[in-house]
Amino acid sequence: MSEFGKAATENKRISVRGVIAIIILVIAVVFMAQNTTDVTIRVLGYSYDVWLWALILVVFLLGMVLGGAVRAGVRKLRGEEKAPK
Repeated sequence: MSEFGKAATENKRISVRGVIAIIILVIAVVFMAQNTTDVTIRVLGYSYDVWLWALILVVFLLGMVLGGAVRAGVRKLRGEEKAPK
């Protein structure tokens, strides 16, 4: 194998964290695919009819964003630098 091909394959390893993220994503997609009914959401006197899979997707994405924000806030409070890749 050439030096270029060897270097390209060595840098493309998937970490344990990446594998876990892929598993969670697959589970979320399967869960959304199985829940395709309409649901009614009531907030502050208003009611909205939405697809359950869309609601699951929004909550999943909000959880990812808020989890990242909390983690970044904790690192900042501890005075830690961003982890090197």
